[in-house]
Amino acid sequence: MLTTITILAVSAACIWDVRTGRIPNLLTFPAILLGFIANAVLSGTTGVENSFLGMLAGAGLLLIPFAFGGMGAGDVKMLAMVGAINGPGFVFRTFLFGAVAGGVAAVGIALWKRRLWMVLSNSLMALASLGNHIVSLRRGQPAGGSLGSMVTSGVRFPYGVAMFAGTIAAYLVRW
Repeated sequence: MLTTITILAVSAACIWDVRTGRIPNLLTFPAILLGFIANAVLSGTTGVENSFLGMLAGAGLLLIPFAFGGMGAGDVKMLAMVGAINGPGFVFRTFLFGAVAGGVAAVGIALWKRRLWMVLSNSLMALASLGNHIVSLRRGQPAGGSLGSMVTSGVRFPYGVAMFAGTIAAYLVRW
């Protein structure tokens, strides 16, 4: 039952993201609620706790990339949705497989658009800037600049596709 709910919800989010560049609340919030209800029916209080922890883990894993402008809020809610349905262990695997799929897609798109050097150099500058922010904060100094301005590339694609791939891989490869 949880697998069916997940595949349907993630497929719909992926298709919506490809067509519109957005993943709507109208899709993610009901699916999150359905995850809580299904887990409550299947496992009682433990299922609700698992849904809650999975939702928090899913949102938390993408919060920093979202803060950096690397993805939209719909992507964060999509991974929270996967976590609410399947729990924290599954959402972590989905995140890892999705990150690999997203990285491969980004490099492929960068090569196709002949922007690979720009993507790599922007990524290195963003990492260096992040390091400077961390050092400044540890010294108790205000960090200059905005972390939100450190977008690592001009290569954009619907990340819902990468999370769809990550979800399928997480079902196929269990450890």
